[in-house]
This record gives sequence, C-alpha cells and structure tokens, in this order.
Amino acid sequence: MAAAARRMHAAARHRARRSRRRRRRISQHPRPRLRRRRRAAASQPWVTTFASFHLSSLVATSSPTDALIGVFVSLRAGKVHGSLARAGKVRGQTPKVAKQDKKKKPRGRAHKRMQYNRRFVTAVVGFGKKRGPNSSEK
Repeated sequence: MAAAARRMHAAARHRARRSRRRRRRISQHPRPRLRRRRRAAASQPWVTTFASFHLSSLVATSSPTDALIGVFVSLRAGKVHGSLARAGKVRGQTPKVAKQDKKKKPRGRAHKRMQYNRRFVTAVVGFGKKRGPNSSEK
C-alpha cells in the first residue's frame, strides 16, 4: 500500500490524506517529529489523547511504536443557536386568564364506587396495550 501511495499523483495523495480519519499513526522512532506535533497540538484548540488519556505537551508518552493518538477539536464555548433577544416571547403574548372553579372530587365511598365503575363496569376489554385514562386514541 505504501508503494502505491508513493506512485499516486500529488493532488490525489493530498485528497486521500484529507479524506482519512482524524486519527493518525505517529511513529515513536523519529522523536523530533513527535515533539513537533505535540508542540503544535499544545498551541492549537484541540486535544490529543492516547488510550483515552489526555496528553499534555509536558508528558512524555511511553506508548508503543505506531500507536494511535487521537486528535479531537474542542468546540468554542458560549455559542447558542438562535437569538436570546426573543426569549419568552410566547408567554409574554399569552393573555392571563383566571382559573375557573372545578367540581370537587368524590371522597370515601363515592370515590371507591367511581373507581369500581371505571375499572370493571364500563371498561372495554380489548387486545393490545392498556391505555391510560387521558388517552385520546380510538
């Protein structure tokens, strides 16, 4: 594969390099190259990881040769989708309506009678999942 990559045209090689995953194999043998990459990563807004541990520019990695080092771009904080200038617009436009009086719930014997009628007398037994009392499905 390396020989085929060498024979590729320079532009095609560039496209192939761009389309590759963000993870790259970094050989540990050429130490200056690894140091250069680590120094560049420290000054850039991304995080390098090895074996799910963050690598800082001060830490010397004791990773095996051709280890996968992940490079993750950090997102800028504080950006919000949409404008906050119109937050609460709908609630502010809704007119205030006074609460209406509700009929009091039955208690004691009357409540037990209502439960019995709801569960056993008027209940429609059918197939499928049992629906709740507020369900509008037919």
